[in-house]
Amino acid sequence: MLFILLSAKSFSQKSFIVTNDNEKIIVDDNSIDLDIKAERVSYKIPNSDKETEIKFKKIKTANLGYYRMNRMKIADEKDEQLCFTIAETNEKKLIGYNKIIYTAPSTGGGFQSGGRVVTKSFYYILDSYNNVLDRTITKDIFGDSYAKDRKKAEEILNKHFSDCKGIMDRLKSSFDSYTGKMINRMSESNVNIIQFFKTPIYTNCNQSLNQNPATSVKKEETKTDFGLQNYNIGAVSIDFIGMKRDVSLKGTYTIKNDLLIIVTKDASVKYKIISYENGDLKYADGDVIQTMNISNETGKLKGFVYDTKITFTDKKNGGGSTNYYWCTKDATAE
Repeated sequence: MLFILLSAKSFSQKSFIVTNDNEKIIVDDNSIDLDIKAERVSYKIPNSDKETEIKFKKIKTANLGYYRMNRMKIADEKDEQLCFTIAETNEKKLIGYNKIIYTAPSTGGGFQSGGRVVTKSFYYILDSYNNVLDRTITKDIFGDSYAKDRKKAEEILNKHFSDCKGIMDRLKSSFDSYTGKMINRMSESNVNIIQFFKTPIYTNCNQSLNQNPATSVKKEETKTDFGLQNYNIGAVSIDFIGMKRDVSLKGTYTIKNDLLIIVTKDASVKYKIISYENGDLKYADGDVIQTMNISNETGKLKGFVYDTKITFTDKKNGGGSTNYYWCTKDATAE
């Protein structure tokens, strides 16, 4: 698998938001754009093209495709928080929230260093009466003490959810594509837990994987012919939790009739195209609908002169990697 983009699926209009004023909003399942960092959700109501935005602070509870959100006060927390439920069994659940911290620039030694954005994740294991069984606090900062916190968090999750395949698969997910190999060389141990908490996908551990909202999708009708387009890849830019790297890469993206065909040195795969409109291409990856964006952009990277950018964000197994594939369009293919 070369790339994956997490997108809201078709749930027969099961998505909704309840505001703090107890207003219930039915949401088009295929329109959801949830931004953890900006603490907001963009959505459309069914049968409307108008996009609306709501901040987390105005949400009381929500069921949004991959996500389950509920405002509550946990244990000794001072205030109520809008919490995500990540895992749930009959006996316990994993819930929590992410707090975005903007650090100020620091000075010292005759120089000034810029501030940065830090994600601090607070997650709790609760029993069926909402009593706290365990808790974890992690930050997406590199260093031995932070890596130890992440290791402890992973141990706690293994302790409580070792029999939940969906959670274990996410924790143990490996990056086995060419971009994944680059990411692994860029990262440090225990980094996967950062992605796990920053992408708080809901898993019902009492259901099989194909019954979970994060791994199942209603089949959609596909158009039969999207023509022929071919893009030659020359480089890829990987943005992984703040670490960026540009890598030379040879391969092709081909749209042929109703297929997306991707070929590189490491893999050759085909996907059924569902729709392709205004540069946004949806395709079926098993039971999951994925999305990529193709746009015109010119420039030069790693000695490669490109005229096309293909964008995709990896969130299926925890995600966090946004990849930009720099290509040239083959005019003879049209």
